[in-house]
Amino acid sequence: MDVSTVYPRTVNTSGGGMLRQDLIPGMNAILALSVKQPWASLLVVGLKTAETRTWFPRRDGAPIRESVLICASKEPAFSIHQLPQNLANRLALAWWDRPLRPTDELPNSVALGTVDLVDDRVMTLADEPAACCAVYPRAVAWICANARRIKPFAVRGALGFFPVPIANARVLERL
Repeated sequence: MDVSTVYPRTVNTSGGGMLRQDLIPGMNAILALSVKQPWASLLVVGLKTAETRTWFPRRDGAPIRESVLICASKEPAFSIHQLPQNLANRLALAWWDRPLRPTDELPNSVALGTVDLVDDRVMTLADEPAACCAVYPRAVAWICANARRIKPFAVRGALGFFPVPIANARVLERL
């Protein structure tokens, strides 16, 4: 589906995705970002407080500073069981309220929660713990705060930022 036919007046963002500039009459939308698992779940439970990309989050040249819907991509980066054991156990406790089980897997192709983008900067060694990854060439750290889980709902992701229509604001109520 061509997003420009559904969402009028969209523009390309620096990340290659589409970003709505206006709302469809009678419908609200939230800015969304696809993130591979387990990074998506780590973000929405607050164990990962920096997302990394090779581009700065901008709209019309200005930094994006708002709540963003975090969506788990269709394909995971890797299983929760491949995380360092301490981090996997902390995520399992935050996600399922119990220790990690051998059969546990995180959901894909769903919206998981929101985070507030509060800052962005060229990634440094000091950002590695918050980003749960090592610095890489051209890495930009997006600093996130106020992680909030929601009841997951199906979302078809896209590259860069993309709008997700929210017909009923209750969809975004916290778990």
